[in-house]
Amino acid sequence: HNRVIVHIDIDCFYAQVEMIRNPCLRDRPVGVSQKHILVTCNYVARAMGLKKLISLAEAKKKCPDLVIINGEDLTKYREFSSRVTKLLRRFALRVERLGLDENYVDVSELVQERMKHAPRGSYIAVGCIYGDNILKGSSNEVCPCGCHERLTVGSVIASELRKAIFDEIGLTTCAGIAHNKLLAKIAGEQNKPNKQTLLYTERVEGLMGLLPVRKVPGIGRSTCARLGSLGITTIAELQECSKKALLNEFNSQEVRILHALSHGADDSQVSTDSMPKSISEEDSYSNLCSLESVKTNLRVLIGNLIPRITEDTGHPQTVRLAIRRGGQAPGVYKKESRQCPVPDRFAMNTPNSSEKINVLFGTVFGLFHKLVDVSKSFQVRVLNVCLSNFQRRPERKTITNFF
Repeated sequence: HNRVIVHIDIDCFYAQVEMIRNPCLRDRPVGVSQKHILVTCNYVARAMGLKKLISLAEAKKKCPDLVIINGEDLTKYREFSSRVTKLLRRFALRVERLGLDENYVDVSELVQERMKHAPRGSYIAVGCIYGDNILKGSSNEVCPCGCHERLTVGSVIASELRKAIFDEIGLTTCAGIAHNKLLAKIAGEQNKPNKQTLLYTERVEGLMGLLPVRKVPGIGRSTCARLGSLGITTIAELQECSKKALLNEFNSQEVRILHALSHGADDSQVSTDSMPKSISEEDSYSNLCSLESVKTNLRVLIGNLIPRITEDTGHPQTVRLAIRRGGQAPGVYKKESRQCPVPDRFAMNTPNSSEKINVLFGTVFGLFHKLVDVSKSFQVRVLNVCLSNFQRRPERKTITNFF
């Protein structure tokens, strides 16, 4: 257990951004909407019984005083997210952003450096320690590898990171501290909001045994359903299930992964590559029935996408268009997609974004024609434009490159 990983999760991120932008909202119930859904709300609203991902109508019924802010334009949230990640990278080299509101930070080197200059046992854990009030009567035997002290120092660093985020950006956060990414994320879920939780190695099994399978990162909805078909709904049940029984539903590789996850094992590294796997823009409509309406909305999506391509993201090699047609049966949400390479002209240092929009629009509109027979009537409910396969920008050629 030689690593120390901190998982940082921003509390009700979108709502916090809105409260920072308008401090008058701090003591009022605030919700952020996308389309007709409440995607998040602050803790004032949650205290009144609101939850995220409910309809706006239901939210207003439960809380008539709810201030609803349209959060469909993600620009301001991306800016705050980027500021948090950049701040964390001032402290540690290994920082991995996960979505807009989460970051993994590998503080192992920082921990080692601090331990060099402090007497052994001089650090005191900061924040909540998982199991102090739960695992009564359980073994208190400390792992002999030295991870106990390393994780303790990690909790001090986590507190400093969270304080810096609040002091410089104004955002409160939760944190989990553990010896791998999986456990750090699970630990951070134990005490919210604006708190941190330290998970010592000797207490991992006690925590894992209490979790439902759906609470473990890496076990998604479909896997939960497959486990449910075997009567497994908790990690304790998964740990007790024989390999033979699991092989009735899963292949051998999947069984190995499930076994590892059930015991909190995870050797994945905190990725230092800031390039995303993909970036996309999507919108839904009552129905798009004409080429002009498709053109207009594709230009809007592409116009929102272009500013998100920065030096940090690298350069996209692939563009994909996905659509969902109207007229599908109730409960059917099938999408169709086509993709192709991003044009070379787009890769060149195009002087302004309008030229980039024009280049990408021509390519994406061509993909639309491959998906839809425009000589016949059509209905489109969803458009999604995605850029992927990012690579570092090639070094620009100058005259000195030739000598």
